[in-house]
Amino acid sequence: MLRDRGNGFPRRHSMNKSFRRGIDYLRGAYLYLRWVGKPHFDYYKALMSDDVRRGFGELNPVWAPFQLERLIAHGIKPQHTLLDIGCGYLRGGQYIIDYLEEGNYTGTDISPDILSLARPTKNATLIVISDNKFNETARKFDYVQANSVLTLLDPEQMEELLLNVHKVMHKDSVFLANVPLSNKIRSRLWKRYFAYPLEWIEKVARRGGLSVEKLPRDRACMEKTDLLRMRLYTEKT
Repeated sequence: MLRDRGNGFPRRHSMNKSFRRGIDYLRGAYLYLRWVGKPHFDYYKALMSDDVRRGFGELNPVWAPFQLERLIAHGIKPQHTLLDIGCGYLRGGQYIIDYLEEGNYTGTDISPDILSLARPTKNATLIVISDNKFNETARKFDYVQANSVLTLLDPEQMEELLLNVHKVMHKDSVFLANVPLSNKIRSRLWKRYFAYPLEWIEKVARRGGLSVEKLPRDRACMEKTDLLRMRLYTEKT
């Protein structure tokens, strides 16, 4: 039987890693076949809803503070504003909210089920999105982050994000994101995760007015991802 861990999340069975991976693979295959031919956003939203139903495991994983650690290393201060793309239920986001001044954190996610489990404080704003066009807010942020999020986007969504994220940036904004890099666009686990060539990211980002710099990996980089820092070439309106 699953025991409740509090906050609505059940404790997972103790099972070995390979068996758990096998279950995840079969679950992904089932959901992929159900949603094949439909928009990737809808497919991934279904995956997230299923994750909520099944439980996420650790509520406060060891890596949770690493996002804030990264942001501080790149100069964020409490008075700065942050847009957290794909914030989930704030496992890492709550550390950032606690650090920033009241009202300076905004998080977005495609899954209303996941956001419903978040318990934000300090007047943080959480927004359910249906695309990557950034039309939900007119605010421009000092920092934008997408921690382990770009790998979840198919090429169409990735292109949409890179072409539109300038809408929420000003000339001094910093956009930090980590993503698996590969020699070509690849997907795994029934198109749940994607890897991209750095050259492809740079080409698309340039069309969106962004420069891209590959940085050394840090402790917030998950699943062999690489850290990218993007800035505006010139401020776009």
